[in-house]
Amino acid sequence: KIDVRIRDVNDEPPVFVNTSGLTLSFVEDHPVDTELTRIVAVDRENASNGNGQVRYALGGVRRQDGADVTAVGMFSVDAVSGAIFLRRPFNFSASSRFVLEINATDSPTMGAQLTSTYALNIAVLQEKDTGPYFPKPVSTVDVLENVTMGTRFLRVTALNRDAGASSKLEYQILSQAADQQTGAPSALNHFSIDNSTGWLTVLLPLDFEAVRRFSLVIQATDNSLSGKSKRSANASLTVQVVNLNEHSPVFPPDQNLKLFEDERLDR
Repeated sequence: KIDVRIRDVNDEPPVFVNTSGLTLSFVEDHPVDTELTRIVAVDRENASNGNGQVRYALGGVRRQDGADVTAVGMFSVDAVSGAIFLRRPFNFSASSRFVLEINATDSPTMGAQLTSTYALNIAVLQEKDTGPYFPKPVSTVDVLENVTMGTRFLRVTALNRDAGASSKLEYQILSQAADQQTGAPSALNHFSIDNSTGWLTVLLPLDFEAVRRFSLVIQATDNSLSGKSKRSANASLTVQVVNLNEHSPVFPPDQNLKLFEDERLDR
């Protein structure tokens, strides 16, 4: 008898989740050394064998004119979380748009590592021309896994320096990525947002064992006047699912213990 074991070879690179065509906008006086957003990629192939860890790296940064500014150190990315940070001040006069190349590399047990690249667009806005903005562009909220569907759990608020008709803001969720334990990206939208109030609502049941974290990108857009283009601002929200104690203590199987009548009391 001959047993033939077929071992999987790493042939699928990580997949970026819900990031298609995403552009983030920030005011040129945005504080340095702060988190701008988080990029999520999953390794569906290696997650099944416990090796689904994805490592992130900044492949390059280009200005609107195509010049490479990687050496300037404008941005950095956390290798584990995918968080992207601003390291040097924006300057609208020098460049109003950047393209960041984010690399996600898998950690296979066999075969060579595979890498996927995503281009993240960042727009810089002049402070004097800025409409809406989020006072807290990056935030985290905890939600219990037994929360009832339809429950409102957080209100996000953007402010607008403009007055008049254009000061009214509308909210939408640009993307929501599930950081699943299985490593497979979720195609389901677990949350919704009221476009006029900014209240976030739970749409689907939450399960800590399946998904422990969601990454949302929320956009606020102003009501532009005639002849002017709409202006918007984005915020990153991490929703952390809180585990509940769902299992009662369990006694071991019945055991018989023998004691002699002359047993010493101090033993």
